[in-house]
Amino acid sequence: MAALPGLGDWLRARLGDDWGARADFARRSGLDPGTVTKLVAGQLPGSRHDTQVKIAQGLGLTHRQLVASVTGAEPARPQTHTTPEDAVDSDPDLTRAQKEALFAVLRSYRRGGR
Repeated sequence: MAALPGLGDWLRARLGDDWGARADFARRSGLDPGTVTKLVAGQLPGSRHDTQVKIAQGLGLTHRQLVASVTGAEPARPQTHTTPEDAVDSDPDLTRAQKEALFAVLRSYRRGGR
């Protein structure tokens, strides 16, 4: 995947100089806080694809939405989930085992607790 010029500027416009917002973003994206600081400072121009994917996840976007927004192709919009399963499955903070447990709870509710 190609580098994404302007990524640092784009991210800086969203996070600004608020260290709390940057720390929260680092937690949501799974990126090291130092990496977030370097991204915002433009020290990792374009970044790697895997980092771009984590940035998108941290912002609630798909990678495609992130690229489109940074390049000006279209405004970024957060992902919308059509089912509870979609929301659970896309949560980067949950382990696979936690997701499976939540899926089991959802199935039990749909069966009426049987």
